[in-house]
Amino acid sequence: MAILVVDDSVESRLLIQRFLEQEGHRDFLAAGSVDEALRLLAADAPPPPSPVELVLMDLKMPGID
Repeated sequence: MAILVVDDSVESRLLIQRFLEQEGHRDFLAAGSVDEALRLLAADAPPPPSPVELVLMDLKMPGID
């Protein structure tokens, strides 16, 4: 299962990615903005090889209400 991590804080993204790795997840993408996340979802291109099935997103992101 591919997981997309979306957070404008680099530190938060890295923390979440480390947690996911510790839990055995290896198939994930990371985005620093909503626009970047939407591009990744629309592109549906590797990595990861499987489609995104879960999005973990910061509740307060610049540029979106």
